[in-house]
Amino acid sequence: RHALIPILCLAVFGTITACSEAEPRTPAAVLTQSVVMPAYDALADATKAQSHAWQDGCTDTAALKEAFHTVSDRWAAAFHWNIGPITGLLRRERFYHWPERRNEISRGLSELLSEQDTSRLEADRFAKSSVAVQGLPALERLLFGQTDVSTNAFACQVGQAIAANLGEIAQGTARGRKIFGGDLQFGFEQPRLCTARMLAIKGLKRFKRSAALSFGTISANSSTTSVSNPVA
Repeated sequence: RHALIPILCLAVFGTITACSEAEPRTPAAVLTQSVVMPAYDALADATKAQSHAWQDGCTDTAALKEAFHTVSDRWAAAFHWNIGPITGLLRRERFYHWPERRNEISRGLSELLSEQDTSRLEADRFAKSSVAVQGLPALERLLFGQTDVSTNAFACQVGQAIAANLGEIAQGTARGRKIFGGDLQFGFEQPRLCTARMLAIKGLKRFKRSAALSFGTISANSSTTSVSNPVA
């Protein structure tokens, strides 16, 4: 009976090795592929549907609120996975600004509504505005507050801008499978190396920009010199 133990162990470990070679599944891989990515994909789908609901008009506030609740639920399932594309371009802060300081979300919304400057709602400009008015908390106060988006045309436009911005952030997060040369799974398995890699690549990009600017300055100075002191 004892003689069978080595044979059984060999059989078991041989099976595990064969399975591992056929399809390596580390805990980080399982977590990334089965939990993290699907959570952010679901968030992207929900924000896309919410943006479409706002673009259809603001008369059906019940549909807008339902879409908001769906996005909130999807965010609740994803936000604690704070690694990967969500950490880039201030996506996390722009999507859900928290903690709020000195009532800056309400103050930012009030300023936006009072100015009624449609140019501030243009996608590129809005994405660079204060994070206090870009995300889900701002949309919540607009939709559930005292402003009636179904009768206030500019408030409706503000809601459309926020919803579109949320959709773009979530879509960018879902598309961004790579983080500065390392994938999500690598980030979970080797967080310190992943951070070091990100910092190194950021430094390289910064160096390239500085070198390009320096080269442009040298070229400009050389051109100026050659014009002011032409060779006979």
